[in-house]
Amino acid sequence: MDNAIDPPQTPDYYRDLGVSQAANPRAIRQAFKKLALATHPDKNVGESTDTADFRKVREAYEFLSDPEKRARYDRTYFDVQDAWERYYQQEEQLKQQARHREARIAKEKAEEQRRAAEAERLRKIEEERKVAEEKARRERLREEKARQAELRSKEAARKAWEQQQRAAEDRIYQQRAAAAEARSREVAERLRAEQERAALERIKLAEIQEKQDAVRRNWANLRQSGENPSRDDKPSQSSSIPLTVCSHLQFRWPKTNVQAIRALCAICGERRWKWAFVCPECGIFACPVCKEKACIF
Repeated sequence: MDNAIDPPQTPDYYRDLGVSQAANPRAIRQAFKKLALATHPDKNVGESTDTADFRKVREAYEFLSDPEKRARYDRTYFDVQDAWERYYQQEEQLKQQARHREARIAKEKAEEQRRAAEAERLRKIEEERKVAEEKARRERLREEKARQAELRSKEAARKAWEQQQRAAEDRIYQQRAAAAEARSREVAERLRAEQERAALERIKLAEIQEKQDAVRRNWANLRQSGENPSRDDKPSQSSSIPLTVCSHLQFRWPKTNVQAIRALCAICGERRWKWAFVCPECGIFACPVCKEKACIF
């Protein structure tokens, strides 16, 4: 610090311990212990403590602990205290002067920085103006080139569109022709399929009619042979088996289990041990051979 003043040669022991001049030895000892714990380097590991503070506290305590030294010191303490007050006042004035000087320097530096920032701002504004003008010029040039390119592109697009229209018309004509041909083939195929189905139906009806006529003839023969039995004709199994005539030959005769009743075929009289076909209406039984000959289905 500039213009620094030297402190008084005689220390202010009461101020160093933080006690008044009227403090008793006990108060002095307590103040020393408190300050010793706060300033001793070994008690404050990791903290920035100055050994000079601890030495100053210890010196003040050792001096004031001696009654003779304290008595002599008290006789001149008023002058010592006054000298230290003047010292602190001068030191505070110097600090204030230093703060004012630093504030002035900081203000001048801030003003200089402000002027430099303003000059830099104006320079950047000028540069931005020049850049903006150059950008605008390039933008106009780019727009002109883009306009010319757009005109060329529109012309090329118009020609391409005309070609696409002609190609589309050709494709539509070909598609319509192909669709008409496909419809013609589909109609012809549908007509052929309908004709084939009709022919199959006619054949099926003819087969059913033929089979029904054969069944009718078969049953007519069976009735005739039942009404006029020949003496030489005998049943193959038992003469007591009746010949039953069924009129439900158009139905489907299901297959059933006959192990419990040992059913007899109503047509040929064969005894069925396991299964037989049964009429769904009148309940007569038939073996597979007779059922195949008599029934339509």
